[in-house]
Amino acid sequence: MTGREIIKQTANSIEQNITSGTGPDKGAQTGKRQISIENEEEWKKLFDGKKIETEPNRNKDVHTLPSGKKTYIIKDEKKYRGVRITGRIFEEIKDEISKNVEGDINFIELKASRNQETGIPEPAVRIVVSAKEELSIGELLNGPVCQKFGVKAITLCLPNEERTRGIRGRVDKDGTRVYEVVNGSYEMTLKWHAQGKECVMKINLDDNGLVGCISHNGVNMDDLKANTVKVGRQYEAKSLYEIFASEQKQESSEAVKILPATPSPSTSVTGTKEPQQHLSNTCHR
Repeated sequence: MTGREIIKQTANSIEQNITSGTGPDKGAQTGKRQISIENEEEWKKLFDGKKIETEPNRNKDVHTLPSGKKTYIIKDEKKYRGVRITGRIFEEIKDEISKNVEGDINFIELKASRNQETGIPEPAVRIVVSAKEELSIGELLNGPVCQKFGVKAITLCLPNEERTRGIRGRVDKDGTRVYEVVNGSYEMTLKWHAQGKECVMKINLDDNGLVGCISHNGVNMDDLKANTVKVGRQYEAKSLYEIFASEQKQESSEAVKILPATPSPSTSVTGTKEPQQHLSNTCHR
């Protein structure tokens, strides 16, 4: 599936999380480990594509999610965990991302991170942009430099002094784009093609797990099946079809709630004919 997702932090989220600005380099202040990589040979030595092996029930911290699902965090990743990467390759990645973001980037950092699905260490980017800016993480990850060096995740951090993780966009092992909210509230506009037409849908994502439909241009359930993007709270992201099909079956769902909204201007609604498989009466009316 080809498509585009635009993310924007909501005003409420910004007001709740902003403090005195981005401040000085927190990593340098706290003594966070960093390494300088100047060439591709050094890069390949760090990111050698090998899985970090762990013994069952050993060397792990167990974290229970609100849904009851358990996830595991490796305790001992001395070679990778929390390592900040500087040097020439970081500058190449930074330059590409900076050129493709409208507005100011207030902070950018490249880190080594263990992929939770595969166990393989990968490079990941964290950025802070101007609060009013919209951002297409998917397009940034598709940049030639990010592709070359295997950058598959970008986290948009909140514009506070701690640079708290906000929303992460990543590409999973199957090539699916996944957006996971850690902190804050965001609006996302999705565009894709299905059944010979362009589909446009605006949703909001919240760190409490709620996914709300704001507007769409006549999107039906069959259209959602053609969109493979997954969204939701960290470790709990689902496809749009899964989310809204669940809401259709159970309006009082604890995980998903469709908020009342007005259709986008391009939607024609007469009220005399029920459209095929609409997402929800509260979303399309």
